[in-house]
Amino acid sequence: MTASTKLGAVRSRGDRVPGMAAAQAEVVHEGVVYDVEVDTTRTASLACAEIIADRVRRSGEGPRSPHQS
Repeated sequence: MTASTKLGAVRSRGDRVPGMAAAQAEVVHEGVVYDVEVDTTRTASLACAEIIADRVRRSGEGPRSPHQS
């Protein structure tokens, strides 16, 4: 998510402190291992879903918790 997209989301929600998303953007992902990552700011939602579904099919297992290593 770009900074301008985050700012727009903050403004539209009305219940966030300006700068909160930017301050937390990196911290919330520290130490988390993801099975797959998609860029929803540059990729259509259907394409993101296909990427995720393909990863699940190839792994032979269901999705796991993002906090599992």
